[in-house]
Amino acid sequence: MFLNQFLADILGLTKKVLFNGEQSCIQSCLEMEINLIGENTIKLQDGNDPGLVQLEVVNVPTSRYERIVAKDSLDFIVSLGGVGGLFFGISLLSLIEFMYLLLRKSV
Repeated sequence: MFLNQFLADILGLTKKVLFNGEQSCIQSCLEMEINLIGENTIKLQDGNDPGLVQLEVVNVPTSRYERIVAKDSLDFIVSLGGVGGLFFGISLLSLIEFMYLLLRKSV
């Protein structure tokens, strides 16, 4: 019981220290897992002396992002223009200029 309350207090303090109590926690902060690796208890001489708590963060919290790629007809046209410009040196402006030169010579 004491350990669960202690871990809850640590989680609350972590949120206050990391975000100054003003901002909401990121997702990994809300889903923080605290695993007790070891415990070392030292009996104090006087019950009124303050205790010492040493915490080590083994794994720093990370953010999880999900990327959803959506393709439509405009993306296909843009991809064709990019491939044409990269491999063939063709752009929409150069095609229009080529058509203009062909029509100008024929008139």
